[in-house]
Amino acid sequence: MISLGPIMLGTTMALLGVALAGSAVLPWYSADLPGGSLTAAGVEVSGELWLLPLFGAAILVAGVAVVARAGPVAREWAGAMAIVSGALASLLAVRAAYFAPVEVTVRDASGASTVAVASETLPLAALSIAAAIAAMIVGGVVRRSARRERATP
Repeated sequence: MISLGPIMLGTTMALLGVALAGSAVLPWYSADLPGGSLTAAGVEVSGELWLLPLFGAAILVAGVAVVARAGPVAREWAGAMAIVSGALASLLAVRAAYFAPVEVTVRDASGASTVAVASETLPLAALSIAAAIAAMIVGGVVRRSARRERATP
């Protein structure tokens, strides 16, 4: 059996938290307009994606607690925090990326709507989803190893 140390798991968890927090400001949406193309970050379009940096920060703190060689009870709670934060972040990211239609409307100087274009979701949106799911998995591994350590006499 492969043994993953707490430093490796905690560092991975912390890096996933940073990736999740930063991914909300990357371009998520793109639309082709008659005069060119337009890209928009996730937080520019979907207000709920402002929560991703908070969930990423929670995962980062959990990872730091694991790296700091906290006791098994603290690591168990850090794993749980990563699981819950990752689950909520992945739900928000999936909803914003694939189930909330984004339409770009271009208005002229008079305020009249000239073009309405449906946008497409860019592959960078998947980074948030992947980071959140990976944080859940690493959090589960941390929690399980801490529980085993506590159960061993």
